[in-house]
Amino acid sequence: MSRQIQIRRGTATENDAFTGAIGEVTMDTTNKTLRVHDGETAGGIKLAKQSEIPTVTSKANTDMDNISTTGKKVISNLSTPDYSAPVSKNWDTTYLADYDCVVNYQTNHIDGNPNVAPCVSSDGNTFTTLRESNAGSGSFKISGEFYVPKGWYWKMVGGRNVDRSLKIFPLKGSL
Repeated sequence: MSRQIQIRRGTATENDAFTGAIGEVTMDTTNKTLRVHDGETAGGIKLAKQSEIPTVTSKANTDMDNISTTGKKVISNLSTPDYSAPVSKNWDTTYLADYDCVVNYQTNHIDGNPNVAPCVSSDGNTFTTLRESNAGSGSFKISGEFYVPKGWYWKMVGGRNVDRSLKIFPLKGSL
């Protein structure tokens, strides 16, 4: 025959007033939960029921709902770039994104000491350098992509006096 183990139990009020020994477990009969005690905390530490634990999706949704977007661009429903519709652009020129897009850049450097940097700005005045590539002298190629949300300003600087290309690709569904 098996043995039965019974632990201390009481209402939520009784548990709240009780300080159990280190490692002691009690049952809250009001809320149908367990509490683990540390010898110091009145009421112990309440253990959550499975139904009280948020799923990853609900937690992410709650976190997204609580993000302050004041002065920030929130990226939502990000889709893939439409690589069939590139638009060529000039370097060292500031552009305003009319739609969510990906900017693709390439340079073919032959000697020199290039400094290549994609930059973005929400107001067109203060630009943030996303990453800077400084490969030193010699022959080499620098390429990459970066995302620009609709309504943001962007520019590509550096890589002077070299063969360079700059194309933007709208995100599918953003036009």
